[in-house]
Amino acid sequence: MTAMSAIILCGGQSRRMGTDKAWLDFNGEPLLHRICRLTVPAVERLVVVAGQMQSLPDLPQHCDVVRDLYPNEGPLGGLLTGLHFLDEIHDAAPLVWLNSSDSPYVNAHAISALGSLLQFDVQAQAVIPTSAGRQHPLNAVYRRSISAAVGECFATGQRSLKALIARLTVRLLDLDDSDFAAFDQDFTRNVNTPDDLQEALRILKRSTHASDAD
Repeated sequence: MTAMSAIILCGGQSRRMGTDKAWLDFNGEPLLHRICRLTVPAVERLVVVAGQMQSLPDLPQHCDVVRDLYPNEGPLGGLLTGLHFLDEIHDAAPLVWLNSSDSPYVNAHAISALGSLLQFDVQAQAVIPTSAGRQHPLNAVYRRSISAAVGECFATGQRSLKALIARLTVRLLDLDDSDFAAFDQDFTRNVNTPDDLQEALRILKRSTHASDAD
């Protein structure tokens, strides 16, 4: 298995959902717990970056919770917080899976596959999936050595992951055209609104019924 850590960002405002997405009931399980549970098998260490006063559900073992050092500064601040934490650990893995707390279909197989691609592409600093012409930087693997680039981006007042990616050497993986899509068609799906949540639950119900039929 490729040596990786994971950073999961959960300190967002959740304005479109209207409630903290970390606590959303997803088939009887808090959504953040589900995402951590599905991620843990692919990584050596999992770091959850939470808001300063944010309450979290119980999480699986082997999850570290750190409080965002740059509250209300978007995903770049959360990423920088997570990287600071990992940089202080002498044996932290060189690769980092970055995800948010609203991706119910993340899975260890996809994470490991992306990590392997980055491990063997010595020129790339990140592998970012794309679908329908859209990049998914919050479902991507980065080299931990991007810490300096993240800090420089942040110091210049830029807060978007798009601004960070413009500074990096990135390998884009088109899920629509590659064999990768054959086993991970939904892993970049996220839930931002109540309608998104209901659709994701319908997908789970259909997949469960299909498995039972098999």
